[in-house]
Amino acid sequence: MRELRILLDLDGTVARNAGRQVAEQQFGITIGEDRAGQSLIELLGMDREQFWAWWHANQDEIYGRAVPMPGASTVLQGLKQAGAFIAVVTARRSSSRQVTQSWLSQHGIPHDMMVMDADDKVTVARSLSLNVGFEDDPAHALPLADLFPMALINGNKNLDREILHPQIERLSGWPEVMPWLGRLASRIA
Repeated sequence: MRELRILLDLDGTVARNAGRQVAEQQFGITIGEDRAGQSLIELLGMDREQFWAWWHANQDEIYGRAVPMPGASTVLQGLKQAGAFIAVVTARRSSSRQVTQSWLSQHGIPHDMMVMDADDKVTVARSLSLNVGFEDDPAHALPLADLFPMALINGNKNLDREILHPQIERLSGWPEVMPWLGRLASRIA
């Protein structure tokens, strides 16, 4: 198998951000587990412009209070020790670079570089010669899967969607990553 050159998404893939908790505190609401599948914008009843203005005004707290996905740090540390190149590729704004870098360090998430404001992850993946990826958003995973194998980590953005692509495998969490990588060792180009 060639060197792993990993595209690593953050929110919903490695980190469970604290957007819902921050919203609950600020707006005095309770968002129960029964509403886990609903988007925060829908739950808050805001239009997109209002929502993103609120989000960006609170992004340091939302990202700083994030919780790592179970097993992510251990798996990624093992991959890094085995020689993998890990590129964090996120749509987070550059203005959250410091809180993001601190969070990654605090939770032991190894990486070689971080690309922010990455709305076009395909272009980033091509420019860095990445060959495998971890994502939770089908909108990013599907075009990336035309380039290389993708693990789609189950989460709010994809649980209610059937994703059919030969290069995408749905994983329930990070403990399934190593067996998945073992199965596709011969396909990673």
